[in-house]
Amino acid sequence: MTIYHASKRFPTSPIFAAGFSMGSNQLVKYIGMNAENHMLTAAMSVCNGFEYEQHLQRLEKTPLGEQIYSRGMTYLHQEYLRNYGEELRQHVEGFELEKALAAAKHSELDEVLVKQVYGYHDMQEYYEQIASRPFIPKVNIPLLCLQSGDDPLFTEGDWRQVLAILCSQTDAGDVQMLAGAACR
Repeated sequence: MTIYHASKRFPTSPIFAAGFSMGSNQLVKYIGMNAENHMLTAAMSVCNGFEYEQHLQRLEKTPLGEQIYSRGMTYLHQEYLRNYGEELRQHVEGFELEKALAAAKHSELDEVLVKQVYGYHDMQEYYEQIASRPFIPKVNIPLLCLQSGDDPLFTEGDWRQVLAILCSQTDAGDVQMLAGAACR
């Protein structure tokens, strides 16, 4: 929607897009899905997980990943639900707010939100729908992928499958990149 409005407002200007974390995943997927009519000149993907299911499972298998990243992200989403959960319950019939607030890790919270709020039948359907990796071969513009070398959602093996440019910044995870801690 934003890309469309920008192209209408500035019809002769090139349009560049950047996405961060899940937003970068959706940007790459959008470009690949709409290769013939996306209106972009180039894009930048920062801290993209590419395949959320695999990365979340790998992350939650490590004590640090489960206790810090998964639990931390779950807590942040639960804070939102503490403030707006009742409002959400009014719009989503049968929404189990208590179950969402009791989730101990991100995969448990996803299970509640994905099925009840977004209407997916199961988690596999959701994971298949959000993955950007299958769309990378269809990307037809310059795409810069910026990843931290120690990002818990990205591994060295991942970049070998990405048909794009990779710049790797060490000691800067997803959250540190956003805060600018890695930009020395």
